[in-house]
Amino acid sequence: MRKELSKEPFVKTINQFTNVPMKNPVVDKSIEVALLIIEYCEVLQTERKYVISGQLLKSGTSIGANIHEAQNAESKADFILSLIHISEPTRPY
Repeated sequence: MRKELSKEPFVKTINQFTNVPMKNPVVDKSIEVALLIIEYCEVLQTERKYVISGQLLKSGTSIGANIHEAQNAESKADFILSLIHISEPTRPY
């Protein structure tokens, strides 16, 4: 049931010595987590748990979108602030 997506469009970093795209483990993990959450949400929907499924789907997939947006930051400070913003909802209180 799990679908494999191409991760190539998400590769951003280029090795300055070889000019070859490098893998980004944070992006890879966020995609992996999002796919697992989508699978679980499908299970929840078959059990008629629509509200929690929708909430989990939105919050679980937004992490990857925020990481992708942080990569396009204009400065290092903006990048760091974006990552802090991403991690806030995931912290246990």
